Amino acid sequence: MDITKYLYASYGKYITRFRAIPSDLDILRPVERRVILGTKEIADTKFTKSSKVVGHVMGSYHPHGDSSIYGTIVRYVINGVIDGQGGFYTPGLKDSQPSAMRYTEVKLNKTISELIDLYKFAPTARLELEEEPLYFPTPLPIGLIGKEINQGIAFHKTTLPNYKLSDLRDRLLFLLGKESKEPIIVPNLEGCDCVSDVNELISLLRTGKASLTFRSKVNSKPDGLHILGCPVSFNSLLKYAKNKNKQIIDLSTDTMDIFIKDTLQNILPAITGSIAFVCNVVNQDGIVYTKSIDDMLTDGFNLYMKALQAKFESELAILQNKVEELNVLARVKPIVKDTVNINDVISKLPDVPKEMIVRACSSHSVTNLINIVTDTSKLEEQIRVLQNKISHVEKEAINILKGLKV
Repeated sequence: MDITKYLYASYGKYITRFRAIPSDLDILRPVERRVILGTKEIADTKFTKSSKVVGHVMGSYHPHGDSSIYGTIVRYVINGVIDGQGGFYTPGLKDSQPSAMRYTEVKLNKTISELIDLYKFAPTARLELEEEPLYFPTPLPIGLIGKEINQGIAFHKTTLPNYKLSDLRDRLLFLLGKESKEPIIVPNLEGCDCVSDVNELISLLRTGKASLTFRSKVNSKPDGLHILGCPVSFNSLLKYAKNKNKQIIDLSTDTMDIFIKDTLQNILPAITGSIAFVCNVVNQDGIVYTKSIDDMLTDGFNLYMKALQAKFESELAILQNKVEELNVLARVKPIVKDTVNINDVISKLPDVPKEMIVRACSSHSVTNLINIVTDTSKLEEQIRVLQNKISHVEKEAINILKGLKV
């Protein structure tokens, strides 16, 4: 009995951290991060068959079967995180099933690809298969970008909003003290308007909890109404139409368009729904807690600044090594004109470490050594620029944030 409890608890922590609940670092579940990473690695700039991406993700990072991987790809195509070609999705009274993965193609959305560009400067671990980043260091959390309600349930439940990228940027700039007026951003649910009190919107941003009411967007025509979204499900509308003997016509193509001959006042209750948001996330120890949208934004930005500084420091080290090499070569050049014996060069430069001379000389032919330009002034200027960026990394990160294409 004690063993059963232990194993069940262990399984629960595994499901919570590795399947159902987003990480508190980048607000992504492992399968979501792995899908984005896998698409970045093999389908960053050109469309690639979905089955190839699925195979790569499953073979490299996510050993849980192809249905969860392809399902995430489909959701991300709908959400704009991944660009897709083929029959992925048609909205409507009943969502269509996507075509099989062998018939569709994907590539990473250009904006998302640029956002995650520093993933190689994040800490990594061998969580299940190959080494992978523990999180994506991005100016804005990828897990908050989109046009849906992101839900997950296992031993815990989470219901997360998605926002427009421009709204998240504006909110973060305010939190960083770069905007004086507080933007009260609204969750982005395609085809719907949020009709809740502003206090509820603020509660979601500041506490991670709120109950918001959404209403389908409607285009009124002389002959009836075109409903362009659905806050929860169409069950209320279908029940209303049945009770009132109203015909519903599904005209949806790329976007939702449900037609009904009725007045807006009559159908308002049927196209209005409330959603209870509880933004639960999980930390690296498997502990689930509720995190505010504001904290997700600021904590994510701090991780991004660390990765940006690591990138600058890496580039600085490369330039400094290059300057060091050129300085050695400047001293080697006149000696090489008289001898090509490396030992003679070493003996005539006793104050220079032997390994530095060997390394500098081994990457150049004798002709190149004699003719190489050893002026380091341009490199030293680049070093000064990088050192300034490292000293003002927050300013650099904020400039990048302001320059995001939204």
